[in-house]
Amino acid sequence: VKNLNLRCDIGGENMVEFIFLIVGLTIYFMPTIVAKNNNHKNTRAISIANLLFGWTILGWAICLIWAECK
Repeated sequence: VKNLNLRCDIGGENMVEFIFLIVGLTIYFMPTIVAKNNNHKNTRAISIANLLFGWTILGWAICLIWAECK
């Protein structure tokens, strides 16, 4: 039986990629986070719009403005 050398190598490069992923997802879902923290009455709608249209800069900005409005 050969040694497959299966190990989890979380080195510097992988850790940097992981941090960028977490920061990117946090920024992407910022409108949803803001709506949830503000107890916005349309949090679910903002979350769905953010998920579907947040990848466009305009969609993300509209969701963020909507999350800030009460």
